[in-house]
Amino acid sequence: MANLSAQQKNADIKPHPESKDIVSVLDFGAKADSKTDDTNAFQKAMDSFGQKGGTVYIPNGTYVIAGSLNIPQAVTLKGAFESVPSHNGIRNATLGYRSLPSKVW
Repeated sequence: MANLSAQQKNADIKPHPESKDIVSVLDFGAKADSKTDDTNAFQKAMDSFGQKGGTVYIPNGTYVIAGSLNIPQAVTLKGAFESVPSHNGIRNATLGYRSLPSKVW
């Protein structure tokens, strides 16, 4: 496979399709402006599925997560990122539950 620039890779990313099983964090108030705390918008989007689960679409942008997030079972986060952030609490289940540190995504 040829080496593609970041712009070329992102050119093929399409917006989420309209579906009751997919919601966008933008629809729950996320700003993606690198200044506004988007923690509550992310949590509301994830909690909107109740027990059935679904997919939260995260469009390109810079999100501020200044608190902890509880990702419910059967909820998937999908966006322009390609892997789980490198954080031992996520990648190493033997460490037990850990809150994600505040960070800008």
